[in-house]
Amino acid sequence: MRKSLFLLLASVLLAFGAADVNAQKKYEVYSVGFYNLENLFDTIHDTGKNDFEYLPDGTNKWGTMRYTNKLKNMATVLNEMSTDMLPMGLAAVGVSEVENYRVLKDLVSHPVLAARGWDIIHIE
Repeated sequence: MRKSLFLLLASVLLAFGAADVNAQKKYEVYSVGFYNLENLFDTIHDTGKNDFEYLPDGTNKWGTMRYTNKLKNMATVLNEMSTDMLPMGLAAVGVSEVENYRVLKDLVSHPVLAARGWDIIHIE
């Protein structure tokens, strides 16, 4: 009887042990990035900010066409970041050199990025 109980217990332990060996652990991998947007300014003056050179009549002649072009270029780069490793690309991204919340909203709303559903955390 003892021998049968021992064999039963040993076979149950072996069965659970074999299940653990064959079980595969699944991990989820996410990618986080950082990108310098290099003076992403809109064409509207913000009171209290030195953004005069990024206005249509400023030294950079920063008009709507240049702004929308820059948004498209930045959105394309952000959309492609990390896709060589993960098809879904970035899960989160930090950025620098942005004028305000509005330009970030324009960026994540751009058709290239809109499907990602990114939200914004902005600290002035």
